[in-house]
Amino acid sequence: MSDPRAQANGSSTGAGASPKQPRIAITYEHTRQIDSIYAFPNEPNSRAAPKVRVTKNEKTGEVIATIVKENLAHLNIHSPRSAFDWRISINNERKGISPLRHLEIEG
Repeated sequence: MSDPRAQANGSSTGAGASPKQPRIAITYEHTRQIDSIYAFPNEPNSRAAPKVRVTKNEKTGEVIATIVKENLAHLNIHSPRSAFDWRISINNERKGISPLRHLEIEG
């Protein structure tokens, strides 16, 4: 039997031990992003109407992503003995469109 502490430290020399491999360098850049929600023109102003979420880089204003969000269903749970109620929402999100000039900001 091999020592579990040795296995946890990666220093096991028993059968099945993997050889030491060099670590892969990971790069990370923290960006601050701002999301804006837009409504499609000529759509009824309701919860079920599809909307576009536009994510921009806060510093440069560059559009990072656009996502079309469509609400499919809501389940509202009323809890009279609790200080809170719950809502479970089912949404469909897909890659959005690029031209944003025809969208109206939702208020």
